[in-house]
Amino acid sequence: MKKLINKTSLCFLLTASCMTFSTDLVKGQLPDPIILKEANIKLPKDPKRISKTINENWTFNYFPKKDADKAGYEQPGFNDAKWSVVAVPHTWMTYETTGELHPYVKNASPKDSPYWWDGWGIYRKKIVIGKEFADKKLFVEFDAVQKYSKVWLNGKYLGDHKGGYGGFYFDITDAVKFGEENLLVVAANNTMDDKYSIPPMSAGNFDVYGGINRDVRIVIKDKLHIPYQGSYKHEGGTFVTTPVVNQKEGVVNVLTYVKNDYKEDKNVKLVTIITDADNKEIDRMEVSKILSTDKIHQFSQKSKTINKPNLWSPETPYVYNVHTELYLDNKLVDTYYSPLGFRWFKWDYTKNKLHLNGKEVHVHGQNRHEEYVWLGGAFPKWIAMRDMKDIRYGLEHNFMRTAHYSHDASIYHFTDRNGIFINEELPNIKNQVFNQEVQEQNLREMIRRDRNHPSIFFWSMGNETTDAADSKWAVEEDTTRIVTSRHVYNDSAGEFNPHTEKNMSIEGFLRCTIKGWYSKDERDLEPTDGQHAGTEENDVKRALEKNVQSHYGSVWLYADHGADREYVNSPLKHINPKGWVDSWRNPKYKYYLWQANFATKPMVFIQYHYWRKQYIGQKKNFMIHSNCDVVELFVNGKSKGKKNLNAANQFTTTFNDILVEKGIIEAVGTKKDGTKVSYKIEMADDAKKIVLEASHTKQFAGRDGVIEIRAKAFDKNGVQVIGARPTLKWTVKGPATLVGPESYTSDIHKVEESEGTMYIDLPVTNLIRSTGEPGKVEITVSTSDLETGKVEVEFVAKDKSDVVKGIEEPVLSLQGREAIPHNMTQVSRIIAPQEMKYFTGELQYPMDKIKPSVTAFIKKENPTISTTTLEFNYVIAIFTQMMQANNGRLVADDYNFTVDQYNISREITRFIDKQDFPQAYKDELKDYYAYNIVFKGRDKNFIYQKDLIAKIPTGGKSVILNAKQKKYKDVIYTSETDLKKLVHQVYPETAKLEDGEMETILNFIVNVNPYVSSSRTRDRKTKIYTYTYSIDADKAILLPDPAKIQKIKKFPSKEF
Repeated sequence: MKKLINKTSLCFLLTASCMTFSTDLVKGQLPDPIILKEANIKLPKDPKRISKTINENWTFNYFPKKDADKAGYEQPGFNDAKWSVVAVPHTWMTYETTGELHPYVKNASPKDSPYWWDGWGIYRKKIVIGKEFADKKLFVEFDAVQKYSKVWLNGKYLGDHKGGYGGFYFDITDAVKFGEENLLVVAANNTMDDKYSIPPMSAGNFDVYGGINRDVRIVIKDKLHIPYQGSYKHEGGTFVTTPVVNQKEGVVNVLTYVKNDYKEDKNVKLVTIITDADNKEIDRMEVSKILSTDKIHQFSQKSKTINKPNLWSPETPYVYNVHTELYLDNKLVDTYYSPLGFRWFKWDYTKNKLHLNGKEVHVHGQNRHEEYVWLGGAFPKWIAMRDMKDIRYGLEHNFMRTAHYSHDASIYHFTDRNGIFINEELPNIKNQVFNQEVQEQNLREMIRRDRNHPSIFFWSMGNETTDAADSKWAVEEDTTRIVTSRHVYNDSAGEFNPHTEKNMSIEGFLRCTIKGWYSKDERDLEPTDGQHAGTEENDVKRALEKNVQSHYGSVWLYADHGADREYVNSPLKHINPKGWVDSWRNPKYKYYLWQANFATKPMVFIQYHYWRKQYIGQKKNFMIHSNCDVVELFVNGKSKGKKNLNAANQFTTTFNDILVEKGIIEAVGTKKDGTKVSYKIEMADDAKKIVLEASHTKQFAGRDGVIEIRAKAFDKNGVQVIGARPTLKWTVKGPATLVGPESYTSDIHKVEESEGTMYIDLPVTNLIRSTGEPGKVEITVSTSDLETGKVEVEFVAKDKSDVVKGIEEPVLSLQGREAIPHNMTQVSRIIAPQEMKYFTGELQYPMDKIKPSVTAFIKKENPTISTTTLEFNYVIAIFTQMMQANNGRLVADDYNFTVDQYNISREITRFIDKQDFPQAYKDELKDYYAYNIVFKGRDKNFIYQKDLIAKIPTGGKSVILNAKQKKYKDVIYTSETDLKKLVHQVYPETAKLEDGEMETILNFIVNVNPYVSSSRTRDRKTKIYTYTYSIDADKAILLPDPAKIQKIKKFPSKEF
């Protein structure tokens, strides 16, 4: 009997994969209840550790000043009664706070405006912790704070954290006031080029959203406990490996870390239980030890041989469970859960293919950013789960790269149980100098947190950079995965990085495509360059030219996202429109091309844009994608012929010269086994009404309660209209607010504008956020000439499942609260003069002709440019380095990043030339800026740097220590290494100064010279500081006139 699969008309406009995923009443704990329910993870009934998510009832304010973290906001006595009330995940970078009209970040870089970048977001949270926990250990855990944070409890400074994608914690036991109200304060800073050089700095490939972007928890444990897993400071949790695994048998090794915080040694029993996916016990391992105090101890346990283990693969993602129980004097005091998967894999470097469980695997996958329209990087887990389900079951991808950073931990629980193997990447991106200590910390956090997930196959050290993480750190942590990277232009990734983009495509088929620009009839743009925005027809055409079937690896990327990029002809700046789906999760045509080539579920799809009223009476070509063997096209029930589909034609065919007429066009695909699948489109009349759909009919009340509202247009007969783009007015009645703007006007005709919504045509979405109060909410969308759309949802009181006796979170009143002030003072972008122009294409030269070829190209594009400047030579050097590492290729993204740096440095150089400094010092300053800005990628605010340079006293003497050549006439050449003595020699009058006056002069000299540094040591007895100064050899330094220094007294800081 033949199987028939029906799809209703225009289901492609409902969600990205014609699937509806029920996510009502989703809670946001970790592991997320969605994950626990779907994966049948059964935690112990009476876990002895208490974990309480504290995402609600935070007060928040943003202060644009760089020193706002020192204003005393962490003090319990500070009055925050007028501050906004928020829930985390939260960011201050999006429209909801800034009021700047853009679906992601309008000012996507401090170069545009530093207002929302360089200040501090301050979060304050009150919590009562009962006296019954006074004999326990208490911790606060953060899953991520972007990107530098400082934390206090009750005014006591707990510490800081560097990096916005890794988790961290603090021991708060000694700071808690038991039985009283406690105040937890977080100060978050999102400065791109911060003083710690925290990746990703100013790469601009993706938006970086300042704030507490992921969950926060209070965790209460016994003094004998399993420590936090995922800290760079120490080991914790477990490390589960399979030293023996094949089809016949498997052996599990479990390293468990235990800490004894009692004051005396303790007799401890550790029980590790391995269960199958149904929680049926397979093995139990027990070991007893006496543990010394105040130390983390490692237990190593090896299981018995497990016969015929269920092997993990994308087709059979079988996950076993490892339950850890910790006993003190035979009393259970702590529990822990870890996933386990049996699989073995390797990379075949001869064929460049992945082998899993002894079989070659066809890798076809996506890149994914953690971002959603209007919410940025701070969105609820149900949105992430919907995206992941679409990637796995809509596109049927089996691979994903977490671009370009570690994603929320819930993602890996999903990929474990749904069969997506992962390349997890560090945010080391672009040619910048990152802090190595921070890089190492971020790497160890990532691997330690996620090492037990069987879906993770690759650790990536970085992307498009000259400063990748050192792979030796990765193999120190884990030797069971493949260490990889993409486009590292030097040897910074180290010697343990055998796998790169040369072995597997990581960002294939990237192309700027605007959903709603169906063909040249909407916008006459069909560029060959993937960095130029074009139509959906063009997108598919170029993909077919490259041959979809030849692709092996991951494509770029799942969804459109925000970025500090300005793509040619794109409606808006600062959006990367290369997604398989758009920002609203509407699939582009290429989505179905990929389904046809890689999905197993029978599907057929018609490119639908010509089946509209304006084309009646015209003959048009209709392209069809299907993974069936034969497709037949019908117009109003009459067959227009059959065509065969196969790998050779990339499962795509075109029916030419089809007369467009009122009615239904339908494609029916047939598989060899007789299975049929149909896809039909009924032509719509003019749009008559707006219809709204809600992602949830009910959602929990709370500031973290978010519901998505999708607006569509239908005609009088209830047929969905393609290409409708009326101006929309959104209104909300009830206990909720709009997250996005209240008015949408189509951006279809915009060209590279700064403001807008990126709404091209319907369907489109907006979001509402609960005020925290239960109640029904009515959402309406009206237009000037269509019937208004309405939908009602309800925010309901939260259940009591997450209530912990002894922990109370005071509910904050909304009365008297004030909105965060908008930026009314700082102007938008002031860019450096464009001495070198941007380029929107790609360069490709023979490996032996790179340097002369790229030099000639730059001179041709910029006829008036000087080739003798320091900056020009550093540009040639970095381009040559990059192209040699990339087979002679240079993409526009990397080209323009360096062009920006060149123009900034040149503006600073021109300013230095105008100053009345000794020539040797001028030349040294110019080389220092050019090298660091152009070659090393250190971004600088040229206006601020010019202001700093202007504060340096004119005149003065230039000195060079141990010069290799004496090429300047007005320089003092010396071998004196003592800065104080050197100043006395040049300015004898300073010998009479008091110590304090001399110290002021010496510190001033340090601040105006990049190659002079100082350090200080403190005498423990006298508590007096002693300063020592060092001077780099063969570098020109400036010794300003001491009299001028004494008038200025203090240079702003060492900002060079």
